[in-house]
Amino acid sequence: PEEMAKQRGIFLAGAKENGIDDDVAGGVFDLMEKFAEYGFNKSHSACYGVLAYQTAYLKHYYPAEFMSAVLTSEMNNTDNVVFLISDCKDNFGLSVSPPSVNRSQWHFVPDTSENIIYGLGAIKGVGEGAVESIVEAREQGGAFSDLFDFCCRVDIKKVNKRSLEALIRAGCFDDFAKTQRPDLPADKAYEIRGALFAQLPSAVQAADQNRQNNEFGSLDMFAEIDNVTQAPPLSKDPQLIWSDKERLKLEKSTLGLYLTGHPMDEYREEMKQYIGETQLNALPTTNFGETILFAGLIMDVANFGNRIAITIDDGTARQEVSCSSDKFSRLKELLKIDEVIIIKGSVSEFNDRIYAKLFDAYSLLEARLRWLKKISIKVHADDVTTIEQIEPLLKNQQVSTVSNALLDKIKQSKEEETADMNNGGFDDANEAVAYDEMGNPLMIDSSSNPADDPYGDRAYPTAEQIKNTDGCVPLGINVYDYYAIANVQVSNAWRMYPTDENINKLRKIVGVDSMVFGW
Repeated sequence: PEEMAKQRGIFLAGAKENGIDDDVAGGVFDLMEKFAEYGFNKSHSACYGVLAYQTAYLKHYYPAEFMSAVLTSEMNNTDNVVFLISDCKDNFGLSVSPPSVNRSQWHFVPDTSENIIYGLGAIKGVGEGAVESIVEAREQGGAFSDLFDFCCRVDIKKVNKRSLEALIRAGCFDDFAKTQRPDLPADKAYEIRGALFAQLPSAVQAADQNRQNNEFGSLDMFAEIDNVTQAPPLSKDPQLIWSDKERLKLEKSTLGLYLTGHPMDEYREEMKQYIGETQLNALPTTNFGETILFAGLIMDVANFGNRIAITIDDGTARQEVSCSSDKFSRLKELLKIDEVIIIKGSVSEFNDRIYAKLFDAYSLLEARLRWLKKISIKVHADDVTTIEQIEPLLKNQQVSTVSNALLDKIKQSKEEETADMNNGGFDDANEAVAYDEMGNPLMIDSSSNPADDPYGDRAYPTAEQIKNTDGCVPLGINVYDYYAIANVQVSNAWRMYPTDENINKLRKIVGVDSMVFGW
């Protein structure tokens, strides 16, 4: 600016000598002064042009290599990595595989023209020294065969316990499933992570023993007898398989993002019962006074004083939702990062940007208590063990678990959603009637004729009324054998608080194909 101010006087004096009006000369110089704030000479512009051409060429003809380089340049910025991985999938048709101790380098690298391997250097808790040790051991001795082989060959001082745990959480040993769990489909290789985590102490101990033997030049005859340095078969115990929610949470803690799925995946079919087909990548706009339901995982909550910005992600897109400070104060226990939330709100569009405003919010548990009528399970007639395993999940065993505050919120709600639930009793004629411990009926099918009621004009609570009182949903039991299947009439004790934990336990006990939600 100082130089331009000095040049202004020279320019105006010269213009006056040449008979140019002062106003015209001043206007011309103003334009030059504006350009000088951000202007290029020809040589500079030419360099930019060549660089732009080279970048476009590589991006078009070598997309995997180009995006690998871009990801590596941003590997310390998780938000940018998330955006770039989405860009790879949406605009280039590229997939990004989890990091691998047998294929990854420090940086992102392509292994095919359509796939990029995640860089080990982008894993939180794994330093450059650890990665150098891994790559060096792999180049000298070939691919690692199992966790014991890995721990024995790398420098365990550089690849310490914290690094090993981070590598497992990030999926760096998923390749071992091909040889240690060939029964697993390729897209389920991540199911070995829990078993590897359980095996880790033994593997580290074997590596320490092996290192001591090498240092002292001695042979541990107990190791020879017990084969402590040899990897035992990987456990197939279902209890060691991390749930999708746990796996993805640990994955995000090390990678900063979800790579093998999204926390919303396990709820997508259930969510359709609450929000229909609505997705964040195609939110419909609402008219004045109208609201819709949409859902997502809370990624961020930013406080701007009188306005709260909540960022949610459903795996298809991210959307910022505006919330007043008053509503946030009322709903703050629900609006926490990493929680799946259903939002009742309005949606508008302005200048090609979608704006959403929150009016109310429901947790997944609250949605189930509002709309889930029943959980039906199928059990073989000879399977007594399954029934015994289910009993700890029943309401009588979990009285302290039920949230009275949540029940009060549902009961006291002044909104009209409750009208969707008040259908009364069971809709299906094949549904069981519930009985108490003495055999007295607690619920009757609302579709039946009142004249058929042996108890005359006695008032019975509907299934929905009972649900809204105790915060539980009925469990329906269908018993089958080779010849028939029958719906069993069970007592009111067979009710369950529909938390994620209880539902996941029930799903593990009876199996995914033997459990159905009733709406």
